[in-house]
Amino acid sequence: YPATRTRARAAQETPYDRNEDDIEKKKDDVELIQQLTNQRKDNKIC
Repeated sequence: YPATRTRARAAQETPYDRNEDDIEKKKDDVELIQQLTNQRKDNKIC
């Protein structure tokens, strides 16, 4: 997932495209949080 977009690319995108990217990013964030939570359980760190 490219975190940064060029202004030209951003200008070409519709709000819908940007929203799709945000949804994907949120999914990635949720997965990351779940992974970290699972690691904590494995390591018995509370």
